[in-house]
Amino acid sequence: ELGARAVQVLLDRLAAPDRPARTVRLPCTFVHRTSCGCPARPEKGTDS
Repeated sequence: ELGARAVQVLLDRLAAPDRPARTVRLPCTFVHRTSCGCPARPEKGTDS
């Protein structure tokens, strides 16, 4: 979706270059994984 929206914004900008720039925000979620440098979280339902 990010790429599709970026292309649409670019095409809109090329079609009307005098129009002011705009910001487009897409919803996102954070998926916690150890690759981000955080320690692993215990699995839900386990008592550690």
